[in-house]
Amino acid sequence: MDQNYFNYCLEKFKDLPDPVREFLNKSDTAEIVKKIENKYEVPLSFLVVLVAISELGFEDISTYLERKYQIEKNRSELIATEIIEQIFTPLFDQQELSDEEVIRDVLGEEELVTEPLINRPLKERRQLILDIFSEELVKTLQAENPELKELNLAIFKTFNDDPIIEEKVESLLYNSQEKLTASNLILDSYPASPTIANWLKDFIKIYGSSLFSEISLAEYLVKSPNLKNLPNSEKELVRKLLKLYRNLIFFPESMDGVLLENWELFPLEATGSDSLGEINKIPKSPDVVSKEKEPSSVSAPEEKMDLAIQGNEKEQLIWNLEKSLAKYAVSSLEHKALQQEINRLKREV
Repeated sequence: MDQNYFNYCLEKFKDLPDPVREFLNKSDTAEIVKKIENKYEVPLSFLVVLVAISELGFEDISTYLERKYQIEKNRSELIATEIIEQIFTPLFDQQELSDEEVIRDVLGEEELVTEPLINRPLKERRQLILDIFSEELVKTLQAENPELKELNLAIFKTFNDDPIIEEKVESLLYNSQEKLTASNLILDSYPASPTIANWLKDFIKIYGSSLFSEISLAEYLVKSPNLKNLPNSEKELVRKLLKLYRNLIFFPESMDGVLLENWELFPLEATGSDSLGEINKIPKSPDVVSKEKEPSSVSAPEEKMDLAIQGNEKEQLIWNLEKSLAKYAVSSLEHKALQQEINRLKREV
């Protein structure tokens, strides 16, 4: 290695913010580095310096190891993962590094902005979710679909990692004092502030506190006196709030029959029959639907045989999935997903 470059890197390391340099120089950190080095038989101290001074990005660690030490890709990726998780993730969890400018000094602004929410430490995800439900619900309900998709995934993962937070979030939703609409609503014959909490109370008073259907939601949006004079933009906010309430409070039943990849907490932008403009459309009659689905090129005996085969296959699949349930904790996301898939398949048998 060129000595000038080596000295240059060490000088840059000296110029790092004190909390960063001190953390990386701690005996505990050195012990972790040594443990990883012994495990994979690769020297890593200078690599940690390179990452700290932004000469190497997280995504470059694996390639660097492959080229420098001629090791295979899967091994280099394992080393990279351990370095990030055991050294740099704890580094940025330090209270002294809460200042965004300090983090930028180490990671650079681009990596700070683009780090996926779902990959951030549990502590950071937990606080973000609590902040949203404490004071940013209306703003979040109005967010764009890509942002909401990422947020939903992070929330489901956080609920799985920390089951206690789900109850806190539910309480924050029920008691939210954020104003959802501009005009007051009428509760118990008296004007009431248009807070999220009061809009939920109005809906629950009419439809009860049990799981409700899309039909009930559509009926409320059309018939409730409190919504009649609202502009469409505010009606849409009420609709999204009630979808959020349904998805959160009644999970996992609220996702019954929905594929795992389509699970929502915050509802995505309405399209098709889910939008306010479509709620009055009349569905086709069962006779029309059955005629449209009736196959023209398959004889009745062949069709029955195919259905019988499919039924046996589904029963076998259900049996296998039910066996797999025992592997997971009842409160885990995996258990809930499996149970939902089992319920969906049972309805089709």
